[in-house]
Amino acid sequence: MVRNIAGVVVGLALGVLAILLVEMVGQAIVPLPLDAERSDPAMLAAAVASVPMTAFLFVVLAWAAGAFVGAWIAARLGSRGAAAVVVVILLLTSVYNMAVLPNPLWFWVLGVLAFPALGVLGARMGERGRPASAHV
Repeated sequence: MVRNIAGVVVGLALGVLAILLVEMVGQAIVPLPLDAERSDPAMLAAAVASVPMTAFLFVVLAWAAGAFVGAWIAARLGSRGAAAVVVVILLLTSVYNMAVLPNPLWFWVLGVLAFPALGVLGARMGERGRPASAHV
């Protein structure tokens, strides 16, 4: 149980870090318009509506990387169940993010599919790397 809790906590932390790092790269390549005030929801929504598709693709890539890293770490330290918890938490936060900002339908589809697809892959790879005695 302790291994699973540690897996979830560390998996979430490193998954979020992976998301932030990939999103930072995306922002450097495709920045939001300079006049976008990030603390004003209406201005941020208008800015999001005007960004190119490449910016959205970087976000999906970031979410996929976060799901993979988080699930890999959680499965490595805990179990496949710990990896699932990490993926579900990250997925729910992304769904909230998508609900708050105007996003195209294709972004919703890719965003929602990225988490389970890369989460399963990360969990499987994380389990393979554990010693046989550590399997939960």
